[in-house]
Amino acid sequence: MKKSHKKWLMLSALLLLYSYTANAEENDTIYYQNQTVTGVVYVKSNDVIISNNVTVSDTGQLNLTANTTVSITPSFVVNVGGILNINTGVPPRIQYSYDASGNRTQRESITE
Repeated sequence: MKKSHKKWLMLSALLLLYSYTANAEENDTIYYQNQTVTGVVYVKSNDVIISNNVTVSDTGQLNLTANTTVSITPSFVVNVGGILNINTGVPPRIQYSYDASGNRTQRESITE
């Protein structure tokens, strides 16, 4: 593969990753809805995130970060093996890990 093709593929991958990141201006509400998460997705807001009709697959990781509130309403599903991180800026944050059978294998306090 030519170097120019590799650079184009790398740029395309970065743009694709960026397209899955939602950012809000000050005091905005982000609506993250009607999505299936199969990779790593970051949703950030300086105020509120409202999320519904979202499925996190067994290979997905959804990171929701808002300064004020994260609201999850039906239908919201995290499949076994999937990861959901919610940060409202109020410590502590706790991350749970599960095995393929759905058993909790780890509880970890996360500080940033």
